[in-house]
Amino acid sequence: MNMNSLFWIALVLLSPILIPLGIAWLIIISFLEFFKGSNTYNHFKFVSTDLALKREERLLKALGASSEEFWDTQVQYHEHKIPKKTGGFRALNIPSNELKVLQKKIAGLIERYHGGKIHGCANAFCKGRSILTNARPHLGCEVLIKLDIVDFFPSVNREHAKKSLRFKGMPLQGTAEEPDLLENRLLEILFLDQGLPQGAPSSPLLSNLVMRDIDLNLSSYAKRYGGVYTRYADDISISYKSEDKGTVRKTIDTVDDILSKKGFRLNRRRQKLHVLRRHQSQRICGVTINSGKMTISRQKRRELRAIKHRLQVGREASMRETQVAGWDCFLDMVAKAKH
Repeated sequence: MNMNSLFWIALVLLSPILIPLGIAWLIIISFLEFFKGSNTYNHFKFVSTDLALKREERLLKALGASSEEFWDTQVQYHEHKIPKKTGGFRALNIPSNELKVLQKKIAGLIERYHGGKIHGCANAFCKGRSILTNARPHLGCEVLIKLDIVDFFPSVNREHAKKSLRFKGMPLQGTAEEPDLLENRLLEILFLDQGLPQGAPSSPLLSNLVMRDIDLNLSSYAKRYGGVYTRYADDISISYKSEDKGTVRKTIDTVDDILSKKGFRLNRRRQKLHVLRRHQSQRICGVTINSGKMTISRQKRRELRAIKHRLQVGREASMRETQVAGWDCFLDMVAKAKH
């Protein structure tokens, strides 16, 4: 009997053992691949207490914070209400001074690692961007669609933000007993139970990072049909140089669908959903674009002239001099803006 025959006989005899082992190995590999990149997978990467402490020290050094500051700062806010232009009040959660300092440090770290990922169409809370860069791309449009996201900051939850708390070369996973200790503490500092706190210095940056995928999808959608998309916080603007039948309805439904898949809601109330053609006042965040250049409405200009006159003659006015000076600076900025 030659060696080849012996090999096949041995393989047949051992098959009851080899086949189950092979199946078990495939199951283990598939299991690990399925969980790869998730928190569950990371829990397999248990580290010693010494290594976990070194990771904590590295994070604190990157933050520029002491251990006491990071762990002992109380998560405290006080509520402050400001009136909305559309009526009612907006509740702001203002962090304590100590918490605000720590949030700024964390925001600085996130900015260093992820700041470049903010989409170019996001114009709020970004250096070098403003309501003017938000309005400029829509100059000369035939139709302007203005939409609003319901409860924008509170809708950003902890799961949304976890991607922004992964720092290359600086893992946060800990020991088997406390694998998510550092990540959970960061989330505790940055979030309230109902989402991002309006008033925290870290919330604007996180909101823009969380919106990145939505911005990518909506920008691509608008571009595909010859349109332009921009966003200023929770205000969405999409415009088209020409309008086909069904364009507006299809755009609104697409925005609604993309937002809902990420856990956000489109505001369908009439006062929050506007479709403006050329014969109407096309205004984005206070900037009027009908004339082919950025300006403010005639109504607002007349109102400011009347207020200035009342102040000059010593009569009561709806604005203080400092507020009027602020408007003058804004008008000057708009006048000097590139079109």
